[in-house]
Amino acid sequence: MSARLPILATVGVPFEAEPLSAEHQRELDIIRERELGNLREELAALCTHMEYLRSWFDFYEKDICAMNDRAGANAHSHFVDGVIFARGIARAANFDVDRDRIQAHDWASSSTVPPAPEVGPAPLFEYLGGTLGMGDSEPYIKVRGPNGVGTLELQQCLYQVDDFAEPGRTRLLFAAGLHFGVTMNRGEL
Repeated sequence: MSARLPILATVGVPFEAEPLSAEHQRELDIIRERELGNLREELAALCTHMEYLRSWFDFYEKDICAMNDRAGANAHSHFVDGVIFARGIARAANFDVDRDRIQAHDWASSSTVPPAPEVGPAPLFEYLGGTLGMGDSEPYIKVRGPNGVGTLELQQCLYQVDDFAEPGRTRLLFAAGLHFGVTMNRGEL
């Protein structure tokens, strides 16, 4: 069996591969190195983001527990387990995660909400939540509009997405992306 294709050997497929030419082997090695390098960078970023999530949860934990103590306790367990796992990966892979800077992040004054437009009418709707992006085949979207609080169908919301105030508009678009299986970067919104 080929030493270069151990996967086929492990599933019991008899396979004798012809040796690759030196040129093709170099190309394959370059591709593998690039993929491993990208994976390493993504893993380092994931460890850093987990530290940010833990920092965010430390800041808002009391507020979350005040709303729902059981949900807060469950979330606490997941955040703690996640950051412990991420720290183990970072330590083993020798990633440089600046935990002190991340823990010192001022969540009270930071904002990632896009600025309001300088011109144009005031937004008609405020996104209040709902089941969009949670796997519901017919999600509802709770909004506050000119006539008070109510629900809108998904099609109505997407048709009028520009009439939603930020940050609800951004949250609505991200949730719609989850609902339809489309991922978006914040810059695309």
